[in-house]
Amino acid sequence: MSLSYLTSKNLGIALLILFRTLFAIFWLAAGINKVESEWMTSNILEVVFLQRLTELPPDSFAVLYLSNFAIPLHQLIGWIVTLGELYSAIGLLVGLTTRCSAAVSLFIIFNFAIGGYYDASLLPFFVLIFLFLWFPTGQWFGLDRYLTKKYPTIITGNDDKNILKNKSLFLIKSDISFLKYVITAKNDPICKLTSIERF
Repeated sequence: MSLSYLTSKNLGIALLILFRTLFAIFWLAAGINKVESEWMTSNILEVVFLQRLTELPPDSFAVLYLSNFAIPLHQLIGWIVTLGELYSAIGLLVGLTTRCSAAVSLFIIFNFAIGGYYDASLLPFFVLIFLFLWFPTGQWFGLDRYLTKKYPTIITGNDDKNILKNKSLFLIKSDISFLKYVITAKNDPICKLTSIERF
């Protein structure tokens, strides 16, 4: 390998980690703002959705989505979005279950888009999220690196430590496997969360 390749690779890794950190700070600010604006306990989200209905073409899918799903479930959606943004922010910031955090971000952004809040500004978010899903940024810089070393069979899901051929499934599976282990850690004297059954 040439020095220029290694330099380019390191620069790419550093940029992706920088973008992950900035994205996490953005989500953290958004989540804190939603807590302070009482998205989980008030009808503010319903007001936002009703206002958006007046701005959309009446025959659009976004109107159907808002009228039949988002407005009737505004309180639940307020909880999901707020907690999802906070979970994603923390996960991406410290590199813990990074790919699950990115998947939650994708779910939130996708629902914003189909709810009528789509424009060109969402495209960079989608691109970044897919990069966070594809590349192991938590392994490069984050707590995922230490968890993989400590629990290699839990993270990979394979006793022989073979990585699955389908990379994207492996990425999500590794984060979910670790979460299952933390929740069920029956033999770990530190966790002792025996009351929660394996799901």
